[in-house]
Parts: sequence; C-alpha cells; structure tokens
Amino acid sequence: MLHPVYFFKNNEAEFSQQHLLVQNGNSFCGFVLYNKNDRKVNTWVLYKIKTSLNEELLAEIMQQQEWLGNRFRSVQVVDYTQHNTLMPKHLLQSGYEYLPGNLMLGNLHNTVLLQDAAGEALNLYHVPSSAYVGFNRLFENAEWLHHESVVMKQTAAEDAIITVEVWFSTVLIYAQQKGKWQVLQQKNYETPEDVLYHILNCKQQFQMGDEVKVVLQGMVEENSALYNLLHQYILNLELNNDLVFEYPYNTTDIPHHTKQLIDRILTCVS
Repeated sequence: MLHPVYFFKNNEAEFSQQHLLVQNGNSFCGFVLYNKNDRKVNTWVLYKIKTSLNEELLAEIMQQQEWLGNRFRSVQVVDYTQHNTLMPKHLLQSGYEYLPGNLMLGNLHNTVLLQDAAGEALNLYHVPSSAYVGFNRLFENAEWLHHESVVMKQTAAEDAIITVEVWFSTVLIYAQQKGKWQVLQQKNYETPEDVLYHILNCKQQFQMGDEVKVVLQGMVEENSALYNLLHQYILNLELNNDLVFEYPYNTTDIPHHTKQLIDRILTCVS
C-alpha cells in the first residue's frame, strides 16, 4: 500500500479556482494544488514509487486522494524523466519530428515521445505510455512539460551558481553563469561522495572556480552526512530557504529548503 512521503491539505480551498501541478518522476509522483493569483500552495501530496507510474498505481492514489477527481482551472504534468535530449530546432524538419529523437534517445518501447521548446532548442523526451495514458484519462486537456524545458525558460544568472536538488536517491544539478544555463542533469547517487563528485566535476568542466555558490535544496537535512560533507569541501554552500509561494500554517514541520521541490517549479510555470 502506498503512503505519502509528504502530505498537507487546505480543506477550505475551492477546487474550481485552483490549478493542479502533477510531478511525474522515475521514482516519485506528486500533486500540488495552488492558487496562481494569490501565490498560495494549498495541497501537496508526494509518493515514492518503485516503478514508473502505471494505471494500477494511479488508481490506488485516486482511491486515497479522492479530491483529484475534481475539475481544476488547469492541469500541468511536469515530467522529470531522464530519457531526454536537447537539440537545435533546425535539425527537425517537417515530417521527421520523431526520427531525431529516436536516434538520440534510442527507440524506447512502451513510451510516448513528446517535445517542448527549451530556449533556442527543442527538448525531446520519452514518457512511459502507462503514465501518459493514465494521466490523460484522468485529467482532460492536461499540458505536458519537461522540467528541464521549464527551467530553461527562466533567465540564467550572471554569477556562477550550481543548484543541487535532492529527490530521494537522485540529484538534479543546474549550473548557470554569464546569463547562460551551462548544464541541467539528473544523477542517481548512493553515497554523499557521489554528490560531491558530480558538483566538483561540474565546477571543473565549466571553470567556475572555488568561489562558485552551491545552493542545496530538497530532501536533505542540515547536519546530515551529505550536508556535512559538502560543507567541508565547498566554500560557498547554502540551503535555499527563500520561498516565493505562501504555505498553510500547519506545514512548519517541512523545512523551507524541502518546499523548494514545489516552490521552484511553481515559480517557473506560473
């Protein structure tokens, strides 16, 4: 039986006035109910799953979270799949939209190939057919987006910054400097040393120097083994506690830097 890793819900929110954001990852699935105009998050439920989402898992979630059966102002499904590639738009010619993606990613079975605009490039990504069909049956007119596409629509910083976002045993790494996104990548890790290696490799690859700011957010605790190791080797390390959205009063047990798992992506799409 599935159990939410994080859950809070504002029962006073009127569903017809709320927007729904769905987070679809390789090992997690989340649902965020928010008011775009007031910048308020009213509900977040996050599940850890062992396989890609399928109709059976979605049915179990729906049984637990009956409110998902309501109608919302809009529904966006943000996909966090690793099966994606960025390529220049001019390489895609009319009538051949699916060929380059299959060549770059491999012809993955039981998947649907989608594409987003990502700055001057196109982001091609494979979504498991079971998840695509399940969500589209549940949420009519849902808009699909890839998280890298969403991030790249934001203006990159001039200063060198590496953002490390922790999701269970996965880290998302975003590097930006001189007004450009240098890298957006997703890595699995088993030890804190794995995460340190990816950060140091990113610093070296883009010649960011020791003064680069490394921002840590997501599922990491201050004074944890991961935090302490990074603090030991990185001069300019900080937890990201700056929230844009307002959260219910009963969510103080969830640290601000963990709420960034939804705050960051909501800031990009709203």
